Order: sequence, then structure tokens, then C-alpha cells
Amino acid sequence: MPRDMEETIKLSRLGRGAQVRASTVNEEARTVDLIWTTGAGVRRHMPGIGWCMEELEVSDAALRLDRLNGGAPLLNTHMDWALTDQIGRVERAWIKDGIGYATVRFSKRGDVEPIWRDVVDGIITNVSVGYRVHSYEVIDGEDGMLPRVVARDWEPLEISAVPIGADAKAGFRSEDTENPCVIERATPANSQKETTMSKDTENQGAAPSDDLKIEERKAAPACAPTPTPEAKPDLDAVRKEARAAERARVSEIRSIGAKLRIEDKEVEAVIEGDVTVDEARKRFIDAMAKADDKSGETRSRITVNQDEGDTRRALIGNAIEHRLAPSQVKLEDGAREYRGMSMLDIARDVLSQRGEHVRGMSRNELAGKALERGFHGTSDFPLILANVMGKRLRAAYEAAPQTFRSIVNQATLPDFKQVSRLQLGEFPALQEVPEGAEYKLGTTGESREQYALATYGRRMRFTRQMMINDDLSAFDRLVTFFGRAAANLESDVVWGIITGNPNMADGNPLFDAAHGNIATAGAISIANLGAAKTLMRKQTALDGATLLNIEPGFLAVPAELETVARQFLSSSYVPDAPGNINVFSGTMSVIAEPRLASLSGGTADDWYLFADPGAVDTIEVAYLEGEQGPQLEEDTEFSTDAISLKGRLDFGAKAIDWRGMVKNPGS
Repeated sequence: MPRDMEETIKLSRLGRGAQVRASTVNEEARTVDLIWTTGAGVRRHMPGIGWCMEELEVSDAALRLDRLNGGAPLLNTHMDWALTDQIGRVERAWIKDGIGYATVRFSKRGDVEPIWRDVVDGIITNVSVGYRVHSYEVIDGEDGMLPRVVARDWEPLEISAVPIGADAKAGFRSEDTENPCVIERATPANSQKETTMSKDTENQGAAPSDDLKIEERKAAPACAPTPTPEAKPDLDAVRKEARAAERARVSEIRSIGAKLRIEDKEVEAVIEGDVTVDEARKRFIDAMAKADDKSGETRSRITVNQDEGDTRRALIGNAIEHRLAPSQVKLEDGAREYRGMSMLDIARDVLSQRGEHVRGMSRNELAGKALERGFHGTSDFPLILANVMGKRLRAAYEAAPQTFRSIVNQATLPDFKQVSRLQLGEFPALQEVPEGAEYKLGTTGESREQYALATYGRRMRFTRQMMINDDLSAFDRLVTFFGRAAANLESDVVWGIITGNPNMADGNPLFDAAHGNIATAGAISIANLGAAKTLMRKQTALDGATLLNIEPGFLAVPAELETVARQFLSSSYVPDAPGNINVFSGTMSVIAEPRLASLSGGTADDWYLFADPGAVDTIEVAYLEGEQGPQLEEDTEFSTDAISLKGRLDFGAKAIDWRGMVKNPGS
């Protein structure tokens, strides 16, 4: 049968209704027998084929029972995203007279007991089998009948207790259960030829089992002659099968060679040698081992494949980001087809790609379907929205001004327990060691400051009404405001420590005469800057004697004093002082922060000197490990038809040492 075309699709896990044999209940062993398939036809809509009647060949040649007989799960209505969804296991599965049987054992967990009692009492009598098909045969229907699609190679994955058995729409889909499907369209050459993939061909190097092959042919006419045992062999069919086996062998050998990075000439030499796939694989591995031995090093190869669904979601997300911020986000080539789409248009496309039948859905139904959560987690649309809004949140957070960054140290903490930070004292003075004498042990002083992370957050909702109204910009504003609010909260906490003047571990306020870091009140001037700088240089270690000679690097002032501060630090400013020389030109950077006047304890006259936090501890800010800055989490609210986005910030800050800070209360 010549092949006209070939295409690849994704085929999801399928399901069939079946029946419990209540008379076989064994209460002591908690087992029961059931019929999980008879192979009867079920009307389906299948990718690449359309509406058809799917039939299952129930035979040893067609069925792969290894998974069932290996202890496959017994599930609650095909749910498999939580451990509690498994209510038992398959003990044994077998085939007899074209019917699939199994013995299943129920768990003794308390939450499973009601289900088991209903099975014993004959209340629950229906089960359904979830399965994956590896090879189909398509036979055209006659007189307007639907085509028959016969599974010639298929694999049951699990058995589920369900309230309703056989269902024309029984199909259980999820992102992680789709398998590649190669559809080969063909023109029939002889309606009497068998199209079932032979096991000999498979053993000669057929494609992997997850590559589903479908061959389409016309049904044999009613008047076709019946071959007699004495009929001559169909040489065309034999030749066709041989050619197919050879193509499969060559294709598999080349695929193995590409994965192992074998040179093309070596691959072609093996093909010409007419060796089997297994022998070719062995030769390639041996060649790699010899090459590694010669080079003395091991080659490492990593291949990264991106799922088609991930790629599509990323492109849709890019189109939405570009719509919200066209000047900031470049539209990728693959995302152009989604440009200009409304949220409902995108929802329709996402649902169609997942195999949902959206034709005829109202706007309300379409919005509700896009927002719902399925058996296997959140559907594509909420994931896309959460990803886009996460990026928008980060952009807003990073764009918000934070003037404290240059005067603090940043850390990460593994949890929310209280942590201690030590102020290390001076290193003991070096002492002369006479000949033959013992080196004396020195100790350092220490002071301990303690703090812990706190969690801040808000919740935002994207509703069904917002989707129908295509009101994404309003929701984007909420997320943007949260990003800015998170940045502002961090600034409030850090500068609040400065203006609030909290007590340190020694019991004295951060800025205090006992700490030698509060200057005589006065406006910014050459003399007052000099006096504040002297206080910082004369700071001592914990022993009260060792001078630290700390150099100030920043002059922090409220907005009211910014102009004056820049005048005194500008290289072009000439003060009315002896020699007309600006002694502070270029020595410090100005930080203008309005919170120094607006937060509790601050005034418009206060100004501060800060040392570089790399030279001496000042203030430490911390985030939860792996979650620096605000984070966004998504959840679908079943009761309200909405996507809930939870914005969270795990943040903490503490003054660690006073020696790198000096305050002047101003005039």
C-alpha cells in the first residue's frame, strides 16, 4: 500500500467503561474480579481522523499487560495527581475469549472503606480502564457509516472505579499523558492486504512504541473473492513488508547514531553491512568506549527537548506581555499569530489545542471552561496568565526606586527561625614570641543581634467577568501596583529602622552617645560634615580601645536637604572657607530619601553618614532562600469562577552594627 503523506499528532490517554463482577467479592482479602474490556466499538472524535468508531482488539498479540500485571493502580475516577487518589492495585490481569479480566485489591485506608463497602453491597458496579494506543488500523466506513479505527497494539495503564461506565466521550486528557502519534495516509492498492504491524517488523527495528502509527485503507468490497488455501502468495505484499522493515531498520540505526553522535560515514557503513538494529547499537557503543579510552576522558551529552505545549504557552504569554507593554516586550515571530487576540480568543485556542470541543460554546461557557481546574491540575490558561503576571510583577518591583540598596548587606535565610548576627570585635594585638616560647591564644569580643523573616502578602482575582470583558489591563494594574507596593514595603522597613532608632543588643538605641555616633545638632556645613566624619573614624572595636578608622561613603538626607547636600559634595562648589577649597568634593555619594522626614521618628532636618557595607556591617536585609523579591502563586477558585493570584513577600531587616552610621539631628 503506497503512502501518500505522513503527519504527527498528540494522542491523549483514553478511557473505556467496564463492570465489576460483584459475585467474586472476597471481603477477607478485599479483592474482587472485574471485566475491564470487551473491545466493543465506542464513538470517538480522534485527532487526524475525526468522528469514528474505535474498537479494541482483545488478544495476546494486541495487548500489553505488563503494566497491569506489574501492580497498576486502582484509581478513584481516573484521578492521579494525589496519593490519596489511589484506592487499590491490580493483582492480576488476563484475557479469555476476547474479554479482559482482572482481580483488584482495595486499600485498607479509612478514606477507601466507604468505596469498598459500596462495591461489596453492589452499589458501585462500574469501572473504567485508562489506556494508551500504540498502533491503529483505520478502515473506511461504507454507505455513510463512520470509519472503524481498530487498536492493534495497545496498553492498559490503570483501572478506575467510576459512577458511570461506558461513555461516548470517555477520554481522560492531561498534559503529561499525551504521546506522539504518526498518521500515515495511504491509497489502497489491494483491499485484501493485511495492515497490522507484524512483530517481525517490530523486532527488526521498528519505531519506538510511543510513536503511534495509523494506516488508512478501504474496506474490502462485499463481492471480493475469498482466497483459497492454494492461492499463490501475494508477492506485492511480501515486497512491501520487506521494504517497510528495511526503512524502519535504516531509520532506527540513523536515529541511534545521531543520539550517540557517531560520524555519518560510520553510520552508513553499518547500514550497508546489513546488520540488525541491536548489533548496530552495540557497535556504536563499543566505538564510543574505545574513543573514550584513547582520549582519557568521558564524553557527556545532554539533550534538552521542549514540549510542544510549553512552547505554545510561552508564545501566547509573549503575545499577552507585548499587548500590555509593547515598548518593553519584543513580540517573537512565533507569537505573531496570537497578536490582537482577546482573552476569549486565546482561551478558545488553548482549549482547542487540548482537544476540547469549543464550537457552539457561549462566551460565558468558554470563560468558565478556560478557568476550571481539571483532574490533573490547572489547565493551560491559568498557567499562562500566572506566568505573564509573574513577569509583570517582577518588572514593576524592579522599576520601583529603592535608595537603601547601597547602604545594606543582602542575605538569604533557609526558614523563618530567628537568626543571630555577631559583631566581631577587634583581633587581639600581635605579641612578640621569644625563641622557643609558646604562641599565646587570642580571643575576639562579640555582640549578638537577632531578627527573623516576616511574610507580607495580598490576594488578587481574575474573574470570569474580566475575561469576558477582555479587561486584562485592569488586572495588570493590580499586579503592577502589588510589585511597587512590595518594593515600597522594603524601603519602609529599612528606612524605618533608621528613623525609629531601635535598641541594639547592648540595650542602647542605634544612634546614641554611648555608641559615639550622634553628632551635635547642626545644618550641613563643612564644619559639621567634618565633625560627623571624625566620629565615624574614631569608632573603636568592642574593647573600646582599638580604632577602626571607618571612612564614610554616603550622605543620606531627606528630600528637603538634597540641594544643599549636593552643593557641599559637588566638585564645582567653592565654599566660603580658607583656601576656597571644597574638601568633601567626590568623597561621598548623596542619597536623597523622603522617608527620612515622613516616617516615624524622622524630621526634615536630620541627615546621616553611612559607611560602605562591604567595609563594616550596617543594616542587613534578608529574603527566603530561592525567593528574592515578591512571588506570585496561582490557584483556580471552583466556587467563584476566578483565578486567584497570591502575591507574597518573605522579607526581614535588622541593624547589625552602629559603627558605620552617624546621625546629625540638624538645626
